[in-house]
Parts: sequence; C-alpha cells; structure tokens
Amino acid sequence: MSTASVVAVCISAQSGFPRPQVEEGVLRVGLGFVGNRHSVGGSREVCLYAMETYDALRAEGMAVGPGSFGENLTLAGLPFDTLKPGDQIQVGAEAVLEITMVRKPCSRLTQIDPRLPEAIVGRSGWLARVVTGGVVRPGDPVTQIQA
Repeated sequence: MSTASVVAVCISAQSGFPRPQVEEGVLRVGLGFVGNRHSVGGSREVCLYAMETYDALRAEGMAVGPGSFGENLTLAGLPFDTLKPGDQIQVGAEAVLEITMVRKPCSRLTQIDPRLPEAIVGRSGWLARVVTGGVVRPGDPVTQIQA
C-alpha cells in the first residue's frame, strides 16, 4: 500500500470557500473540527478531498487547490475510488474517521470555474464522522483501517 498523508487541514468559522489552511485542527467526536462553521455533528462532520483530483483538475486548466472546495482535509495517496461508507481511516497518531457518504458537488463551484460541478462528478470527495478525536496536521500519515 502506498503512503498516504494529510496535505492540508482547512478550517473556518465562516461559510463559503475557499476554506483557509491552518497549521493544525482538533477533531472531536460528535462535532468534527473544533471552530469550523460546518462542524455540527452527525454523518457530515468532516469533508475529505483527494489531492490527486486537484492535480487532475489543474491539468485540465482549472485554478484549484487545497481548500478550494471547502473541504476540511485534503489527502494524498489514499485510494478515494475504492473507499465506501463504513470504511475507516486513521489520520495522524490518534484520530479515526468513518466514511459516511459521497459528497455532492456544490453548484456554487461555478464561481471558481463554470466547468467544475460537472468536472468533479464521480470525484467529489467523501464525508465522514469522527470515531476517535485527535489533533491533525499537514504531513500526518493517513492509513486505511482494515476491517
């Protein structure tokens, strides 16, 4: 298995995007990221996006990068196309997330590039809930937990 890692942690007390990158974030069970506007618990606590998809979109001429789509964690090296609801990933030394559902593309992405909502169909990222809290930083390892 390839080495996966956190590229960016993105948290904001405000709605909208891009979501700014921060040096670290604290994940809390039943909430998501402490201080994040959209962290309210439930099955949509944390939004995950693949760095490889950002790379592909940039190759297609779109000016996007970590935080552009309002995600909380931009991850590299994790096989997003093989994830499914119920899968768990460990992020950093402590945090564990459970994949809950596919993220639906936001129609407001046309503000960045009119091609975006359609361009990310099938590669729009995942939503997750916090199983175990902890501190998460860019560079932290990410491991898919085998059931």
